[in-house]
Amino acid sequence: MLNNQQYPLVCKPIEKALNQQIEQEKLLNQVTTQIRQSLELP
Repeated sequence: MLNNQQYPLVCKPIEKALNQQIEQEKLLNQVTTQIRQSLELP
């Protein structure tokens, strides 16, 4: 179990990495959608 002093050291970098991954996935989905629309695929 993490104590209050360990939590920011351990969890903050993980939280930041997950947020970056979410943003990258959002961008990838936007690009994929735009490509599909430009190719007029079903």
